[in-house]
Amino acid sequence: MLGIWVELEGGCGLRPASCCWTEANFSAERKNCLMMMMTCWGFTIAEDDYSDVEELIDHFEGEMIDHIGIWRQCNLKVLIVSNSYLDGEMIGRSTNASICSQYALEVLDLSGNELSGSIPKSLGRLTRLRELHLASNTLKGPIPKSLGRLRFLDILDLSFNQIDGPIPTFLGQLTELHLSYNHLNCSIPESFGSLVSLKHLNLEFNELTGPIPTSLGRLATLKTLSLSSNLLNGTIPPPIGQLTKLDFLDVSNNSLEGVVFEAHFSNLSMLKYLDLSSNMNLTFNVSRDWIPPFQLRTIRLGSCNNSDDFPTWFQTQKKLDELVLSNASIFGPLPAWLRHMPIISVLDLSHNKLTGPLKNLPFGDPLNRLYLQNNLFNGLIPRSLCTRTGLEILDLSKNRLTGKLPNCLMNLQNLGMMIFSSNGLSGVIPSFSGQVSPVLSWLNLNNNNFTGELPQDLGKLHALRVLDLGDNKFFGKIPEWIGEKLTSLMVLRLHKNNFSGRIPQSLCKNSYLQILDIAHNNLTGQIPHCFGELHGMVEASKEDIRNGSNSGSDENVSQMKNNATDKEANTFTITMQRYLRVSRAYGREA
Repeated sequence: MLGIWVELEGGCGLRPASCCWTEANFSAERKNCLMMMMTCWGFTIAEDDYSDVEELIDHFEGEMIDHIGIWRQCNLKVLIVSNSYLDGEMIGRSTNASICSQYALEVLDLSGNELSGSIPKSLGRLTRLRELHLASNTLKGPIPKSLGRLRFLDILDLSFNQIDGPIPTFLGQLTELHLSYNHLNCSIPESFGSLVSLKHLNLEFNELTGPIPTSLGRLATLKTLSLSSNLLNGTIPPPIGQLTKLDFLDVSNNSLEGVVFEAHFSNLSMLKYLDLSSNMNLTFNVSRDWIPPFQLRTIRLGSCNNSDDFPTWFQTQKKLDELVLSNASIFGPLPAWLRHMPIISVLDLSHNKLTGPLKNLPFGDPLNRLYLQNNLFNGLIPRSLCTRTGLEILDLSKNRLTGKLPNCLMNLQNLGMMIFSSNGLSGVIPSFSGQVSPVLSWLNLNNNNFTGELPQDLGKLHALRVLDLGDNKFFGKIPEWIGEKLTSLMVLRLHKNNFSGRIPQSLCKNSYLQILDIAHNNLTGQIPHCFGELHGMVEASKEDIRNGSNSGSDENVSQMKNNATDKEANTFTITMQRYLRVSRAYGREA
């Protein structure tokens, strides 16, 4: 969306003036606004001559940034030209610049464009600049040291570019510094501790190295500290625990180590978001009777070590919305107090060694994503799960669950993903399965002990994109309705069952199929020639395959094996860009 705001200090020496427009405004309004600007900037325009105005509009909408002319205006106070398709390199101060221009501009916002090249050093001459927004462009090179000398600079946003090199020393007036999603490859400067007015520091997704500076503990006004997805090492400095205004702390996905004690949180009474995840050598160690000073909404401690079987301090958190403890070395049964956690909407306890039956899960209705895969849970799928009617994702895979699918699963009308693979579940797929959820797009029941024929009600799941029933004991024919009704399928895996009969021609109607695996069954007849017309296999991206396949296969050649009565194996190879696997063994041509 094109958005431009211009404010002229003194309005050409007469009165304050400003104008703005968006893409939705009537074009005449934009022309009138620009006519005022151009008059103030020294252009002479006939009342009915819009040619110069149209030319300037064209420049604003995607040609050259230097035509904006910030170096030639003495009255331009605010210039916001965000998301306006501006391209080309940023041009610095030229030899014919007006000296007065460096004392005028206070706000410059060119974010969301296609600007390239380096950031001009001459921006450091805009001595009254309070806000500089250059986010979401393709700017490269280092941050000019001259920006660090802007005494009145309050907000600097250079995020989502390709900036590299070190971070310069800034003066103490900054309240917001956003440098995330770049290629900064240096350590975090100790001088940040002098930015006593800083409230928001975002450095995530860079290549920053070294330890977290202890000096950050002096930033008494800091509210946001985001250092995730860098190459930081060392320990988390205890002075971070003195940041009484801090409400967002994210140091995830680094190489931090050592032990996190209660002292790290001693004065963080305002903290709402805590993410220490994906620091494999970091250990969270607090006493069992610890009562934190904060009430968190989000806790993410996945892929870091936990010294307790199941942290008891969580029960003090009454406002939790998200709890992530995946791969956190927790073990044993779920504690009884967990069922009383009031408002959790996301619970991820996957990849641990939790045992016992699936009980004591939170009762709160807002629960919409539940990840319990890769544990040691046993027993039946509890009917209490069916009362979580807001569930959108339910993953119980790779446990030791047994028994049949409970009928009450049809109550989960918001379920988009149901993943029960790699357990000991048995019985037939109940006829109600087609009524589970109209938005169910992912159904994995593979690697269990299910038997029987596929119920026709499965054909009512029109939103299915992934259907994996492999490694079971299903029998009968592969139903025609799979191709006729499940037309959105991208992944169909029926391998290692006891299906018999011919391969249905209707599968060729699944034009979106990227993975089709019906190998290791008792199929007979000919392989349909129309399989060569499954265009989804030719056009699918590698990312689609990785997201859809449990087999881990990314083959460019598919093999169809025909095992005849004399046990001679004839292999037919069809070159495709995706994955198709068909094997059949039969005693005579059907």
